[in-house]
Amino acid sequence: MRQALFLWFLLALSVIPALADESVWRTNFNSPNGRFELNYQSGKDSGEVWSLAEKKTGAVLYKLTGNLRSQTAFVSGDGRGVVVLDGFSEQDSNKNPGVLVFYRDGKPIRKYRLGDLVRNPANISHSVSHFFWFFEESDPPPAVRNGRLSLKTFELVRYEFDAATGQILHRDVDPVLSPGALYVYGKVDKIGARRYSIKPCHLVQGTLPKSGRVDFEAEPGSLEDYAYSWKSLVIQSGRLVKIEPVILNECNLESPARR
Repeated sequence: MRQALFLWFLLALSVIPALADESVWRTNFNSPNGRFELNYQSGKDSGEVWSLAEKKTGAVLYKLTGNLRSQTAFVSGDGRGVVVLDGFSEQDSNKNPGVLVFYRDGKPIRKYRLGDLVRNPANISHSVSHFFWFFEESDPPPAVRNGRLSLKTFELVRYEFDAATGQILHRDVDPVLSPGALYVYGKVDKIGARRYSIKPCHLVQGTLPKSGRVDFEAEPGSLEDYAYSWKSLVIQSGRLVKIEPVILNECNLESPARR
């Protein structure tokens, strides 16, 4: 998917200052049962006009306005609900943009901004012109199932929303982020048999030692054959607990590890 395609590209941002990436625009979205279709009509950005139609008859049930072409829309089985998720965002992350909107019968009923769902706006991943903030390729990937939308942010917080109302039903932090755990992104070096050291560029959770480096052990094979040396790691009591498939590279675009 899109995150996997950009994994290597995002790493290059630490050494290549200017590359281009393009949006993937959509002009229609279908309900899972195939009964309804949301179609782009006209306009651009926040002024885009979309129509929700019954596919069999072509009857338009309502119209809605919003910037959907560069985002992902989930249409409910009865056609009344639309959830718009901005995961491959063209917006400016520094302006606390809206990233999740719930519609009912064409009217927005609940909107979440980046700061509502991510504690620190630096805990995201950047390409040249887009940012990511949740695991698009999680298991299962974000989608509306049984009337609920579930997603996991790069801060390792899983949210579950009621797709009909937009209400947060559950908010759970990954158990690997237990007290004392370090969650960092940085350059990893091998310093011995099963021994590694990471120089954090970005800190999500924990306290760094005064040296600015974190030495740790890893099980055989876990880091022996890594394709690139910049990693996002969870470390507990000097041992590698988990490797997260995300590049928290805002620090590569700015300066030292921050929280």
